[in-house]
Amino acid sequence: MREYASEVRMDLHPSEHPLKVGMTYDTRDDFKFTSPEPEDWDAEFAVSVAVDDIAHALEDLGHEALYIGSGRKLLDSFREYEGKVDIIFNIAEGYFGRAREAQVPAMLEMAGVPYVGSDAYTLALSLNKWHTKVLASHYHIRTPAFALVRNDYEIDLCRPRSYPVICKLCYEGSSKGLKEDSIVHNRTELRSLLRYLLRTYKQPILVEQFVRGREIDVPIIGSSPNKAFGVVGISLDGSLNLGNKFLTSKIVEADSYGFKYPLDEPFVAKADSDAILLYNLLECRDFGRIDMRIDERGVPYFLEINPYPYLGKHSSFNEIATKSGLGYTNMIGMILQSALERQTLRSRV
Repeated sequence: MREYASEVRMDLHPSEHPLKVGMTYDTRDDFKFTSPEPEDWDAEFAVSVAVDDIAHALEDLGHEALYIGSGRKLLDSFREYEGKVDIIFNIAEGYFGRAREAQVPAMLEMAGVPYVGSDAYTLALSLNKWHTKVLASHYHIRTPAFALVRNDYEIDLCRPRSYPVICKLCYEGSSKGLKEDSIVHNRTELRSLLRYLLRTYKQPILVEQFVRGREIDVPIIGSSPNKAFGVVGISLDGSLNLGNKFLTSKIVEADSYGFKYPLDEPFVAKADSDAILLYNLLECRDFGRIDMRIDERGVPYFLEINPYPYLGKHSSFNEIATKSGLGYTNMIGMILQSALERQTLRSRV
């Protein structure tokens, strides 16, 4: 992103060709509000805690990490940063709009700036839980029965075949909007919760059949990979058998959940293949994570995909990196290398 006279393909080894890597990310201070917000309005910004971990890993690999900040800060000083960095490592979530995660990549694509991660189209599509579940169902990837509720009129039309069901915000991650009472057991509870969520979060609500059992993460690294990075079990209170429990926004914020890797379970192969199929259908790039529930028969169910998953030290990515002997720094290096291998970096004059 300097002043370039030509375009060249550069197959880089970090130790031989150090890069200036710009870091884009959001913090709670980037957003100011004049009206009341729900208590978990900033749940997605926990991702920004990972920025120091990623920056230190990049520096350990021999690169220089340049802290830029939010998409707004990048936009306001774009020309300044354009002359300083070779590639952007973006984990900015954005806040406004159903395509908020796509905002920084769209800006970078317009300017022809290389960046790590999926493109704007993939990010906009993947953030929509309803659309990704429709796609998964079309390709015979098992997912819990679901319906979308967009307004008060559709509350009356929503009639699940059976209970319990869980109600999720359609365009959010980090378990935002999920509380202990997000599972409902009858129509009266469902109507009450849907009214509250529509009024409070002002976006469609996904009503999904709740799968009792276990929960897993399937982290993936690369572009068009044929195998996942690994399959990681999620534990609560030391148990992998969650039963009726699930990750709420408070549990995620407090990091009060654990990981188990490797898993020697019959469902691992199916979870791996379903996750890879969906990741590649959506044309995700460089890194991403698929979340699943495993029912009491051992059958995996796709829940959602996150092309911008948490990459800090307390993550399923680092659980695999640590337990496999790869290490956190080399894992971040693999993600950066994936981005470098699929695109052109512009050479300086």
